[in-house]
Amino acid sequence: MTIPIIFGSSVYDHTNWTLNGIQDSPLEPGEAEWRVNSEGKVIILAFVCPCGCRDVVPIPVQQGAGNSWNWDGDLVKPTLTPSILRMSGCKWHGYLTNGEFVSC
Repeated sequence: MTIPIIFGSSVYDHTNWTLNGIQDSPLEPGEAEWRVNSEGKVIILAFVCPCGCRDVVPIPVQQGAGNSWNWDGDLVKPTLTPSILRMSGCKWHGYLTNGEFVSC
């Protein structure tokens, strides 16, 4: 299943894994937003799990910050490597390539 990503953005708040602007409406698989630090630098991609479980998943993308995914820098149709494997919850495994989630 391929799911296109829909983007917003917000300042990073590690205590709130809802997505700004959509927390009062049903979350759709693939909805996502960039989280930025106080300096405006992108540090996290938070997305609604593509499997349909509705979990919001944070993926660190800040280069040089240790455990983070490689991000191609595209804010509209991003690619992350390696694949994303959820170790808890639904255990979804897949890729984000050219702005679309693709399940393995």
